Amino acid sequence: MIVSSLRGGVLKAFAWMLAPALLLGCASVSNAAMMLYSGGVTVDSNNPEYATESIAPVTQDFYFAYTMELTSGSLDALDQVQFYFDSDPSVMPGAMPWSFAPSVGLKVDQGGAGTSDFQARWGYTNQQYSGAKEAPGVGETVGIIAKLSKSGGTVYDTIELWVVDAFAGVPAFHTLGAPQATSVTGSSSLTSVSTVGIFSAALDAGDSVFLDNVSLATVPEPMTMALWGMGGIAGLAYSARRRKLAAKDTEAV
Repeated sequence: MIVSSLRGGVLKAFAWMLAPALLLGCASVSNAAMMLYSGGVTVDSNNPEYATESIAPVTQDFYFAYTMELTSGSLDALDQVQFYFDSDPSVMPGAMPWSFAPSVGLKVDQGGAGTSDFQARWGYTNQQYSGAKEAPGVGETVGIIAKLSKSGGTVYDTIELWVVDAFAGVPAFHTLGAPQATSVTGSSSLTSVSTVGIFSAALDAGDSVFLDNVSLATVPEPMTMALWGMGGIAGLAYSARRRKLAAKDTEAV
């Protein structure tokens, strides 16, 4: 199923809660997508940005997917844009959960320690990387798919990662094959997910990362990209967008 609390699988734009310091010119949401900007606002010494969305508690294994496009600037080592999963919907964006919760997304060049750009991790521990795709250049879009699961117990302890070319078509979740990266923890206390959050760090002034097609689907019922159709809220279709872009090479995503 698609989690009903996400209103058709879409994380609605108006429901995102932004850190107060970011409300003016630093983060904006539109059509169930989020545009992140950098420069000009300091939240802490690392200049991160945050937003969260509260959902009805999810207690079973689930897939989480989104697309990422670089619309301006360039991505450098240490640049991060990631989604994280937590159990406390009352926590304000920018509070501590993002630093230890499971998360998935961009961390360019393994933070300067390697050449891979996308990771799955449990906070700062067991950071595992996929080398399947590089960080996007301007106008390029990648699809990030994660699976958060419980390996037989009551707590989430495993996060798997796939990174794909969003314009080449994305397979049904149940046909993804072996994960490109898997991060496992033995110290998790996360039994349910009721907050989906996002954070960014180290982006330079002028860097702009567009996140779209955000969706969550529980396991084992498979969710194919057909369920992200253009007829649904916010137009969540890779295939339709691919056809549209083929017809209009210069159209903005």
